[in-house]
Amino acid sequence: MKIFDEILLKHTDIQTCRESYVVNKNIGITVDQKEDKVVMWAFNYTTDRFVNLGTKRFEKLIEGFKSVASDVYSKDYYYYITLGPTNKDSVVDYKSNEDEVAELKQRVACLNDIIARLEERNKKLESDVERYRKDYLYYHGEWAKLVDENFKRTMEDLDGIKKNSFMHNARGAGRRARFSDEQVMEIKKLREGGNTIKEIATRFECSIGLIHKLINEK
Repeated sequence: MKIFDEILLKHTDIQTCRESYVVNKNIGITVDQKEDKVVMWAFNYTTDRFVNLGTKRFEKLIEGFKSVASDVYSKDYYYYITLGPTNKDSVVDYKSNEDEVAELKQRVACLNDIIARLEERNKKLESDVERYRKDYLYYHGEWAKLVDENFKRTMEDLDGIKKNSFMHNARGAGRRARFSDEQVMEIKKLREGGNTIKEIATRFECSIGLIHKLINEK
């Protein structure tokens, strides 16, 4: 890959710098160099995980460093490279305290980068949550208003029905659906006893016409 050539060209010279390189839209490689000491790692910013540079995908990059380094070894996804005359048979059995401290500092710097990215992402999530909360409260309030208005409208409709029913009966237009035989006999007795049809209709809460009809039924 072209990006590997760029990294090798930049970091096989003795210098002090820190650079980040984009492999693709998900993966980035960071190289931290102090003189002849190089620390390199890769990170997937989509999954928030380190990437193993020891796979075949990065073979060209690692082999390129090995060709110009006196020592190359990996630990916990980090590659530690010492530039100098190549000695492929060299095995590092001991690292001084200074080397250990330098490695830890490099790892802390990497973790700080990750933490900063995660904090930034967390701020965005908090902002999104707050926006969603406000949207929920707004739409919930609007929904509650609609429910309240519909409830009031329903109650008003019921009140209107009751009023119309009352007015209808007050005019004598209303009627009961059915009278029992005993009630019909009572109505006829009341009429025979001298009660007017209007008085009987008022007593039984029905129309004058209905009373008249019942009285004349045989």
